[in-house]
Amino acid sequence: GTTENVSQAAIENLPTISRSLTDFARTSPFFVQNTTNANSDSSLSVAGRSSRYNNIQIDGAVNNDVFGLADSGTPGGPAGTQPVSIDAIQELQLVVSPVDVRQAGFSGGGLNAITKSGSNSVKGSAFYYFRDQGLVGKGVDDRPIATFNDKQFGFTIGGPLRRNKAFFFTTLDLGRRDTPSGYS
Repeated sequence: GTTENVSQAAIENLPTISRSLTDFARTSPFFVQNTTNANSDSSLSVAGRSSRYNNIQIDGAVNNDVFGLADSGTPGGPAGTQPVSIDAIQELQLVVSPVDVRQAGFSGGGLNAITKSGSNSVKGSAFYYFRDQGLVGKGVDDRPIATFNDKQFGFTIGGPLRRNKAFFFTTLDLGRRDTPSGYS
């Protein structure tokens, strides 16, 4: 099947609104983001298949919506959460209907998020992102947008536990959202 990789440089430099895997998976023409309901929740259609047929993995371990509750096909989808922090991803592997027998159990597309790891030097980062009504302009019918705010903040840090032998990497990603009814 068709395969594509999204590098760490692309993840760091491409714009994103929701800081989600789907923002970066769209770099492949086979991966299309669809709005699934009035709350603007989104799903990822791969080669025309429903998001429920996709396979999401983190370092090769399956991380799908087991109960099928989310239109997005991701765990925590109804709450608007992401399966893994974007700041913890080193590379994103995208596959379309793979013919490799080691990848089975789905007929849509596969997203495999390869996470970062520590190294012999201590490295870290911190971030804070926000949106509110002052940053979005007026609505389609020229009425002002209701008061809302969407904040996301966190940090990453990695380094050696024992030089050239064992390493650590950790991340914290928190989000706070205050939205009026009927807004997403």
